[in-house]
Amino acid sequence: MADISNVKSVWINGALHFQNPNGETLLVIGGTTGIPFTQRYTKTITCTTATTMVNSTHGGCVMTCGVDATVITMPTLATVSCAGLTYTFVNTASDGGALLQIKGAGATDWFSMAGEIYATTELCCENAKSTQRKGDSVTITSNGSTCWIVSGVVGTWTLETTT
Repeated sequence: MADISNVKSVWINGALHFQNPNGETLLVIGGTTGIPFTQRYTKTITCTTATTMVNSTHGGCVMTCGVDATVITMPTLATVSCAGLTYTFVNTASDGGALLQIKGAGATDWFSMAGEIYATTELCCENAKSTQRKGDSVTITSNGSTCWIVSGVVGTWTLETTT
């Protein structure tokens, strides 16, 4: 059994590094190591266009969006296959200033909200302009196979048919 009492952890380029007292890295979690880090960290990405696609490298990031009628497409779950992969989206537009929709990419990528699974690809998680307030956010987590789970909500988010 190794003594880990002097090991420190530091964030380097979006990955958690465990280092010995000499600063030598012993273990890396996250980033491109192949060891998934499923907790949120504070890297922020700003959506600058109305159509945005996210991928597995964006997992754990907070994405801020203030452009009206933004549609964000999640990665296809069949290619991600990582349970616990989490994304947080924040609507940064002024109150009533921006519609934000998040939709699945694959033919079998479904959404689950409040314990109900909605099995249709024509569905998106939506923050409508009529109820949107600056700072509204939604956190969406992969179940690793066919479902995006709405795991956290600030403000009013609903599952709607895509437009």
